[in-house]
Amino acid sequence: MKIISILFLALLIGSCSESKVTELTNRVNKLESENKELKEEIENLYREYIIGTVMVPYFDKEEYNRNGKGKITFKAQKYGNFDFTYNVHDMLDNGENGEILIENLKDSKFEYSFDLNKMEDNKINLWMVFKTEKNTINVPAKAEIKIKD
Repeated sequence: MKIISILFLALLIGSCSESKVTELTNRVNKLESENKELKEEIENLYREYIIGTVMVPYFDKEEYNRNGKGKITFKAQKYGNFDFTYNVHDMLDNGENGEILIENLKDSKFEYSFDLNKMEDNKINLWMVFKTEKNTINVPAKAEIKIKD
C-alpha cells in the first residue's frame, strides 16, 4: 500500500508541475507573439514619421555668381520633436545612395557647403538616410541654386 501511495503521490506531483510548465510555456509563446507585433508596429510608426519629413533649403544668399561658393542649411519640417540619427549621402543619378557626406546627425537641420565650379549644374541632390531596426529610409534634401545673370 505504501508503494502505491508513493507512486500515486509522485504521479500527482509530476502531473501538476507538467500542467504548470505547459501553462507557462503557453504564456511565454503568447508574450513573444505580442512582443513581435509591438516591435513591428513601432517600426511602422517610425517609418511613417520619417517618410513625412520634408527638408526645406535655406541659402546663405539669394543669388550666386556662376563660379561662386556658398552654404545651404536644410531644415526638417515636422510636427513634434525630431529624435532620429541619420547620415547625409550624395544622391546618385540613378537615385541610389552615393558617398556619405555627413555622419551621425541628430539635429533636425544640417549645413552643406557647395562650390559651383565643382558642380555639373546648379542643383543639390542629397539623401538623409535613416536606419531603423529593419529598414533603411531615404528622405530627399534637394535645392536649386539661383545664378545671377
